[in-house]
Amino acid sequence: MINLACVIRIWFLTLTHILNEENKLITEFKGFSRELTSFLEGLAQNNTREWFQEHRPEYEKHFLPGAFSLTNTMGKELAKLVPDLQYDPKIDRSVFRLNRDVRFSKVKVPYKTHLGIVFWKGPYDARQMNPGFYFQLEPYQLYLAAGAWIFTPEMLAEYRRSLLDNKYGSEFAKIAAALKKANITATSEFMLKKYPKGFKQEHPLAEWSKYKSLYVYQSDEGGLPDIVFKQELIDYCLAFYKQTVSLLNWEIMMAYRAFKST
Repeated sequence: MINLACVIRIWFLTLTHILNEENKLITEFKGFSRELTSFLEGLAQNNTREWFQEHRPEYEKHFLPGAFSLTNTMGKELAKLVPDLQYDPKIDRSVFRLNRDVRFSKVKVPYKTHLGIVFWKGPYDARQMNPGFYFQLEPYQLYLAAGAWIFTPEMLAEYRRSLLDNKYGSEFAKIAAALKKANITATSEFMLKKYPKGFKQEHPLAEWSKYKSLYVYQSDEGGLPDIVFKQELIDYCLAFYKQTVSLLNWEIMMAYRAFKST
């Protein structure tokens, strides 16, 4: 007969070993390795399961440690800007897995070819439903973003109510003006062609009412900056995130108001 105490002890030791192995990958960020971008470039050119399995050692040696280290170091700094910001240096938490869900996609390649990391805060269980900061490293481009990638139906309704509200609308107008002055681009995954109910063209925030999600971004399309390979990348990213934190905080509070209304 199996001794329950032995089973529990074996389970505990196994779990401890797994956690210790993960923790070894989490160090202070010193810059990404050039082997990481070479791995992503190779994956973009050879997006097959066979190629990935052949190059899995590069994934484990360069992708995972770099992703976990940046998440940990950046997360601690961002939490100073946004108290209670959530981040977790694990796959499927802050770090997006490379495997693509191709069941309902017309694009059937099995892997993403970039490193994606998210830091979030909000009332929803699913991380992607909440506003947050986003970091994306591609073979030839660095992409940073902040805001809400998705508006739930109740968030969209509250967003429009907030634009019409004297207090929240005034706050948003100041934020929008500051972003424009800083030449920071705002966008949405979905945009209306006409103004929604309650808005007219003469309203100062009428154009913003067409947004069905809202985030701002910065993209180094001229090529991957060399700072990616240095520990100063943290400060480089923070400079953008600090400029956008007012919008993020506005959207976080909007999301909480929306959630309470359900």
